[in-house]
Amino acid sequence: MSKAPSRQAGHSKSHPAFFSISAILGILLASILAVYLGLRLPWFPSAHAICSEGKIYTVDPINSRVDCLVIKDGRIVHVGTDIKRLPNLHILHIPKNAVVLPGLSDSHGHLLEYGASRELPLEGTATIDETVSRVRHYILNNPAILNNRDAVIRGGGWDHTRWPGAAWPTAAHLEADPIIKGRLVVLQSKDCHALWVLERAMAMSAMSPSPVSVEGGVVLTDAAGAPTGAAQAASAYWDDLVQRFTIAVNDALAYGLTSVHDAGLDPASLAFFTRQADKGDIPIRIYGMKFFDETEPYWGNTTRPFVGAANGRLTARSVKIFADGALRTGGSALYEPYADNPSTSGFMLLEESVLFDFIPRFLLDGWQVNVHAIGERANGIVLDAFEASLKGVNVTALLRNITIWRYGFGRQTGFIL
Repeated sequence: MSKAPSRQAGHSKSHPAFFSISAILGILLASILAVYLGLRLPWFPSAHAICSEGKIYTVDPINSRVDCLVIKDGRIVHVGTDIKRLPNLHILHIPKNAVVLPGLSDSHGHLLEYGASRELPLEGTATIDETVSRVRHYILNNPAILNNRDAVIRGGGWDHTRWPGAAWPTAAHLEADPIIKGRLVVLQSKDCHALWVLERAMAMSAMSPSPVSVEGGVVLTDAAGAPTGAAQAASAYWDDLVQRFTIAVNDALAYGLTSVHDAGLDPASLAFFTRQADKGDIPIRIYGMKFFDETEPYWGNTTRPFVGAANGRLTARSVKIFADGALRTGGSALYEPYADNPSTSGFMLLEESVLFDFIPRFLLDGWQVNVHAIGERANGIVLDAFEASLKGVNVTALLRNITIWRYGFGRQTGFIL
């Protein structure tokens, strides 16, 4: 991967190449200018080149492959095969079995939640006991946490469907370990729609005293009706967002992701990205979605979308609405009960009327509307809401980011993200 053709220098890690439409046009203009100037060195002060043997893919209209590209101040200023004629230009040669591609874009991610799962990764465990053991070892191997019982321990990635009997974890499983007992533990599920917490963590959160229900979610209880320590579709506020963001961004760049659509799972996410933008510290492009809370006053007509803040790194012109939960944790709204849990058919996170009320309002105020809907019952409701909302609404300005699909008997509806 190339080193830094994105618009602004980021952290110390190298940045994979990223080509937007504007970047490609910029390359073509730079090429014309380079020929006009006769490829003289003064045009490239403090620049360096990355070269291969025709293995750099520009993804221009004719799918060109070139030998070299020149980078200056974080931008690609020239591509071609004649760069080696430039004197005193530092050239980096990529390995023979490697290629250079434009940066990739992830169309649906959760940056801060991913970073949380990487701090204490719980993915791939085969049993509850193995998961508890990972938490125990994490504490023992981090003296700052081991010696501070007030430290918040956060992790993620557990998947109860991989465990015998698809058994749900409980606070008792964690409390049974003397190293973990009584600590502040918050563990997010693989699908990001459930939390596994200890009683103390729940008591110190907005969920104190331990509730038997939460707004827009479900708290799992035992036979006596007491909370077990698992909550579906609940959210927590992370106080170490910078560390999580750094973890997520570094991993993204390592795999060639230079742009991520962050799907607004946590209300704090977009506010955090905005603060990072103000500081000039966003190493990748983020298309942020503003979290929708139906209990708050409508903001679509008072908050304005913005595009390309932080030198093109941050855009927020869409709202994210959650209609239901996730299949893995039993929160997706189905027509029939779950085969592995016949006691439930999932649940909607909001009333149907909310979708029919707010989707057209956001569209009329110039916002793209993205709706999380997994279960077929939730999808049916959301599709009907979009069909009704798009009647008489001019969405021309949004068509660049809204894909229109044909559904059912040729009905035109909005695309669901």
